[in-house]
Amino acid sequence: MPKASSLTDDQLKAMVPMRSLRGRPKPETKKPLLSLRYSPRGRRYFKVAGDGWQSRMDGVLRKCVARHSC
Repeated sequence: MPKASSLTDDQLKAMVPMRSLRGRPKPETKKPLLSLRYSPRGRRYFKVAGDGWQSRMDGVLRKCVARHSC
């Protein structure tokens, strides 16, 4: 059976914990968590298209703000 070689200092420095590699990548800019109330009709309009409905709502809001910026 072959012997394992020791890690170099550079290899040890490059190691990261596995938990930091799991999950979604961290965004560069953090979005604040807000609690909003939407009408059932408005929410249903976006949810019926499936996953990502919050992102679609955010996109519509960003477009609206861009058109009406001061």
